[in-house]
Amino acid sequence: MEVRLRRADGSYRWHLKRAVPLRDAEGRVSGWIGTNTDIEEQKNTAQHHAMLNRNQSSAPLASAAQTWCGIAWAKLRNRMSLAASARSAHTRAVVSTTMATTPATLPASSTIGE
Repeated sequence: MEVRLRRADGSYRWHLKRAVPLRDAEGRVSGWIGTNTDIEEQKNTAQHHAMLNRNQSSAPLASAAQTWCGIAWAKLRNRMSLAASARSAHTRAVVSTTMATTPATLPASSTIGE
């Protein structure tokens, strides 16, 4: 059994407790033999490894999300650029068409040959 035990200085540390009963000739428990092994460092190491594994297992997911976001952003930028180009081309076409169909009017004083 793993338990936290308080030390004399007031700090708590993880211990592994093991015990087996001592039995008399009739099979009754007459005492116990056991150990308390300090496993604080092992618990800390295991916790650290678990944290690293969680981070590594989520890394591919984060990488995939970043890749997907990058692709989506590139497509959006491309569409925005195409839309801006289309608007610009449409504006140029409208201006060119308007200028070609509108007769130029000059003041009478600027007529050639007069």
